[in-house]
Amino acid sequence: MATTLSSSRGNVTNVVVSYTEIAALLRNRLNDTELDAILSQLVASRRRQIQPGELITAEWATDLVNRVAALEGVDEVVSDAFNAKLLQTLLDAWSTFEGLERRGTFLPTGSDNAAMIATQSIGSAIRAVSARAAFAASQIRGANETLLLDLLTRLYRSERELAVFLASSIPGAADAGQRRVFASALIALLDTSSTQGASMKASLAQGDIEGVRTMQDRINGLVLNQSGEVTVGNIEVGFFKSSRGNNLLLNDTGTFDYTARVTNRTNRSLTVQLEARFEEDARREWNSFVGILGGSGTVTLESYDAANPNLERSSAEVTVQVRVPSMATKGQTGRLLLRAFVPQPVNLGRSDALTLTVDDKIAPNEPSVVKFTRSPTVVSGNLGAAKPDDLIELNFEFKFTTSEAQKKRSFVFVVDGNKELGGIDLGVPDPPGMDIANSTALRKLSKPFEMNDQDARNLTVYIVPTRPQQVLELSVSVREVSGSFETTVKQPLKLTVIQ
Repeated sequence: MATTLSSSRGNVTNVVVSYTEIAALLRNRLNDTELDAILSQLVASRRRQIQPGELITAEWATDLVNRVAALEGVDEVVSDAFNAKLLQTLLDAWSTFEGLERRGTFLPTGSDNAAMIATQSIGSAIRAVSARAAFAASQIRGANETLLLDLLTRLYRSERELAVFLASSIPGAADAGQRRVFASALIALLDTSSTQGASMKASLAQGDIEGVRTMQDRINGLVLNQSGEVTVGNIEVGFFKSSRGNNLLLNDTGTFDYTARVTNRTNRSLTVQLEARFEEDARREWNSFVGILGGSGTVTLESYDAANPNLERSSAEVTVQVRVPSMATKGQTGRLLLRAFVPQPVNLGRSDALTLTVDDKIAPNEPSVVKFTRSPTVVSGNLGAAKPDDLIELNFEFKFTTSEAQKKRSFVFVVDGNKELGGIDLGVPDPPGMDIANSTALRKLSKPFEMNDQDARNLTVYIVPTRPQQVLELSVSVREVSGSFETTVKQPLKLTVIQ
């Protein structure tokens, strides 16, 4: 019996046939590689129909999918959270692998015949993955689990074929070192499970679509960095004002507003996701009383401009609203956390937290605050088993915020010890060195340094223990020179010196 393909009405010279229908008819006659080659050619042809040389970006594709959904009067793509995440992952795969080819990564620089053939072969192998990701993205709306696994399995095969090809000896492409390192890393993500998660192959075997998506995100990150489109910098988050202080007033029916500034300090424009909750597991039931003003869980920020660091478009104020939990009792505390992050493949994130106390009276606002924004980083050395004359290098990060008229203040960095501190230095990269004249055996002070409202600083502490068999207990803080305020939570450290 003859098979009839569905087509658009109108001009018969522009018949529109679904690739799915074509593939179904050819599946018994062609293998996966041949089908992928056809798909690659169709996608390449489609791109030329848009405009010669035009790049199809992930943003363009996302906009196209949403426009089609709107025209059809459906919203499955945007309303189904899982499909939206999977769609974004596949569009990221499409975009990042295109970037790998567009930037000429792994392509030979020669102009002889062998180099030209190698360029064509490598480019074709990369385009096959882009095409497979693009096709999968176009098919997931309304797809059942079986179809999703089939689409993702075909993407896995394309990526693995590319990895094996890049790991091989390619005539005309002599510089194989970087290419083979990348191929090995890609094969590891595809086939080798680790403590960071099951491999893509293992997740496919288990039918774990979310596991596959998570691993594809990691692959996208690998490709993104390899193609040179690296995100430099990070996000900054800092609470700087509250409407009614840090005490939640018992039996109060209003909201307590806590405003933070979220700043994009990277070289790329970012859509930042926001999460507000209480940090402790014991306060999980309080989370239903927390929300973000306006209800938006995202904010789009322009890239950071060093020439114009106060550019408003690179930062936004986010207000977290808290109502007094109905089950809370006087004296209970909870740490309100605001997390701002960008998921894989960019994979950035920072958070800030406030300690809130349930009480029967309002606490006054703190007009100026300096506080550590993360735990200290041990750059080198072993705090738990240091030896005399070992160099211990610690890095601290802290931030100053104020709502007062005077925005610029002077500070000192302070290290207090329970015993004679011995060899210690403060200073890289900021502030400039230790104040020797005012330091003592038990307290080391930096020279004064200035900070403006919303400034964040890093400071490195170098410790060289001189006496064996002792435990040094250190307390690290940042204090305003006038002494009116200092870090509310100091950084305690224990350094054990062995023989």
